[in-house]
Amino acid sequence: MATAAGVNRSTIVQLENGNSATLISFIQVLRALGKLDLFERFQQPTIISPLLLAKNALSKKKRVSAHIAKIKPTPKSNW
Repeated sequence: MATAAGVNRSTIVQLENGNSATLISFIQVLRALGKLDLFERFQQPTIISPLLLAKNALSKKKRVSAHIAKIKPTPKSNW
């Protein structure tokens, strides 16, 4: 017999008694209880190493604009 939340009563009894259960059934129970936010504690933020960040900044190609390359030096004045 399934409960309204879609979890079998026997599964809930097993969890309450401390018996083993599958991860899927555990997640179903948490979903039924509205407690899936407990898994947010297991997420680790992505940390970028400062050395890797500096290395990536140095490896970026730097482009010279075309108009700067074509500029000729100004001639000296004849004053």
